[in-house]
Amino acid sequence: MRTVRKLVREGIAAVESGQNPRGIDLAGQGVIGTYAHSTVLRVPKAATPQTDTELLRETGRKVLAGWESERAFVLNNAAAQ
Repeated sequence: MRTVRKLVREGIAAVESGQNPRGIDLAGQGVIGTYAHSTVLRVPKAATPQTDTELLRETGRKVLAGWESERAFVLNNAAAQ
């Protein structure tokens, strides 16, 4: 537990001094991989609430389509073996 707390303290100190925590690139572009089968994207807010909702829905659809495509690829390769 001490190690985790130390890492958290060091990460906070790094951010406070304008740096990235060890092992994390906060300035990176594009998709950020996670370990929870989630996808985090930077999506700029649209001009109106209605277009913002449409943009978020379309982005969600694209993420799901990519996930489904990747899953199908994995399943097809597993079935071929």
